[in-house]
Amino acid sequence: METLKAKIEILKLFICGVSDVKNDMKKICEEIVTQINSNISESFGFFYEAKYWVYESSGIDRQEDIFEEIKKSNLVIFLLYRRLGPLTEEEFNEAFDHYKKYKSPEIKVWFKFVPSILEEDPGKEYEKVLNFKKRLNEISRFGLLYKICKNESEYAKAFADNDDFQSLESLSYSELTNFLIKSKGDVNDIIIDENKLNRNKKDFNNFFSREMIRKHWSVRAKRPNLGPIMSSRYSSSGNYDDDEIIEGSNAFLTFVLNKINSYIEGKEIIEFGAGIGRFTSQLSRLCKHVTSVDMCQEMLSKAKNTCKGDNVTLIESFIEDYEDDRSYDFAFLCLTLTHIINEENFRRAILNIKNSSDIIAICEHMDSDMLPVVSNFTRTWSYNSYVEKFCDFKIIEQFTYDYFGDKLTLIVFKRKSDKTFLNNWSKGYLKKDKSGKKTFINREWRDWYAIYNFSNIKIAYQNLLGVKIKDLCEFSLDKLSIKRNFEKNYSLPNCLRDDEKIEAKKAENEIISKGDYIPINELKARVDEVNLKSIDPVKCAHSKLELKLIPVRYYHFLIVKKQLEELDFREKYTKWTCYEIGNLKNLKTTNIGGCGIFLITKDNYILLSKRRIVAEYPDVLSYSASGSISWYYPGTDENSEIDYLIEANPFTTICRETFEELGVSIDEEEIKLFAVGIDLVAFFIQFSFYTKIHQTAREVISCWEESVSKHEQVVLPIPFEKQEISRLITNYSFEPSAEATLIQLCCKQFGEDQFKSSLENQM
Repeated sequence: METLKAKIEILKLFICGVSDVKNDMKKICEEIVTQINSNISESFGFFYEAKYWVYESSGIDRQEDIFEEIKKSNLVIFLLYRRLGPLTEEEFNEAFDHYKKYKSPEIKVWFKFVPSILEEDPGKEYEKVLNFKKRLNEISRFGLLYKICKNESEYAKAFADNDDFQSLESLSYSELTNFLIKSKGDVNDIIIDENKLNRNKKDFNNFFSREMIRKHWSVRAKRPNLGPIMSSRYSSSGNYDDDEIIEGSNAFLTFVLNKINSYIEGKEIIEFGAGIGRFTSQLSRLCKHVTSVDMCQEMLSKAKNTCKGDNVTLIESFIEDYEDDRSYDFAFLCLTLTHIINEENFRRAILNIKNSSDIIAICEHMDSDMLPVVSNFTRTWSYNSYVEKFCDFKIIEQFTYDYFGDKLTLIVFKRKSDKTFLNNWSKGYLKKDKSGKKTFINREWRDWYAIYNFSNIKIAYQNLLGVKIKDLCEFSLDKLSIKRNFEKNYSLPNCLRDDEKIEAKKAENEIISKGDYIPINELKARVDEVNLKSIDPVKCAHSKLELKLIPVRYYHFLIVKKQLEELDFREKYTKWTCYEIGNLKNLKTTNIGGCGIFLITKDNYILLSKRRIVAEYPDVLSYSASGSISWYYPGTDENSEIDYLIEANPFTTICRETFEELGVSIDEEEIKLFAVGIDLVAFFIQFSFYTKIHQTAREVISCWEESVSKHEQVVLPIPFEKQEISRLITNYSFEPSAEATLIQLCCKQFGEDQFKSSLENQM
């Protein structure tokens, strides 16, 4: 015990504030920090020693003592609400100057949420707070962004956000916070923090390496009885003794097994999250065979001792990495996904779970009253998170259970179609056949889907221009011919017309619930035909591209997209006749035109974005700027006959979108259209552009920060180098068309063989 204590490092935490946040500071020190210490000290060998100081009147404490306390602290938090103490800025200056010189202390600035209406007439005191916030923005080149905590629960989440000064109005914590942009001395070039970028996303759960995660569970595995799999909150609360915990656990076990018994009796099943074998041993008595997966060797050793039968196979693996070419009768997991707190790993884990069986039972914390991030190793995913991730499944049964005061939800999902429906088109959806080659789960899909295939990466994108991957058919504005038919309108397939109004209303409600703003009745441009025309005799390449466009209502696209979840509809209406390369016609879906552009900066950065408020592919990496092609300029009267209001042109649209999203003006005569293709998930036609701009990456970021759409996306400048791009492609989720065309652009830039080799090195 003495040896263990000697290894624990004490980190000093000091909190500064004024009297209007005194209770908050007390809560942070006495409750939240205590909870954090209980979660991390055992696994990581350190804990916080917290102090707070409240400025109430002068003369209580000598300011020199406060400055000394700040200097010797490892972490200093400035907590502000509607008042700024007379010495707060001096304390911040002292901490900041020490940080610039010694890289210590770590500084966090938290603003307690204030309704925006108060900013209209802030008053003298709150005006000081707003001015201080502006100052933080001015020194943001040091990475010092502030955090707004909307309620007390977000203080705990703020501790979990390991990136200093991370703003809740900025990047999503769990997705892309490793892309910290910082200043390199007096040089204005933007660089990426290599220490964070080099942490492969496959290897951390919110910045904790897999070694640290395994270490945590290895330590837990040494606890007696049910300790390895039971939250310490139950025993530490003092409400339950050991016998009551064992009795409650057995009652819960019986409840779950009774609910799933009819699905598993005599079946071959897979369990994700074996733990010490609490469920595994019981499942083996009911099932023909149980395959159980867990990433902790010590846990599996205990499970092996618990499971005496020969019908159990134990496998050591993280769920997000687990690949199995078998399809099981049933998949089961209980209190497993709550220990994956990284969104990308959560997505990949669910994808592998869905690939394992057509019937899946999940029992997890889904209580919205719990903290989103309970500890460094526990997160409460919402009920809606599960429903959205299992959108290609239907709920056939659902139950709740009070487990020592925690509300658990048990859901039994069944795939919507007997055929294997591949709704998620990211890189985890393939399985290996007997020869080890990756292929579709269902051969039928492979036959009529043309999947973009390069270096074992398969993307749901069909290139319509029919060129080799290393070639770019670059079309400038003068090489594009557009024929617009005002009289012809898209009509829904007959099977959907009767319910058009009902489905339109449903689509509108879904958009509203997601916080999107697109009017569903807005006229978009439908790509009726695509035709490559005359051949350049010198380059032996197509030199003209002809488009035929007609109007289509946006809600038509939403209705058809929803119907594409049904396999019979998809098979019937997504076939088209391709008479020759570069020719598209007779596709019966809505074919809304979309466009995206890659901007390459003066200092050789390529800009990517992660968009939030969009209907298609939110929260994944995409083009620098993108959007759908409107028939009229957005916000204008569609009944007007003035020609210049018509925007049905991909060149015009992408220039407007770039200015709106990034604040950057580009000339439509200088940009190049290099790819036209079909998104095979939602079936829209995508036009992909690129251009080199005269601004540096830093200058673009400055423009973006002033743009009207700043809150709708995050902009990421990435060095336009093959190693950097291949690392992103192999480890992060992209919009399919953006990923496919970025690969094509890189093959042109670096050479096909070189870029292919770079991709394979990352896999």
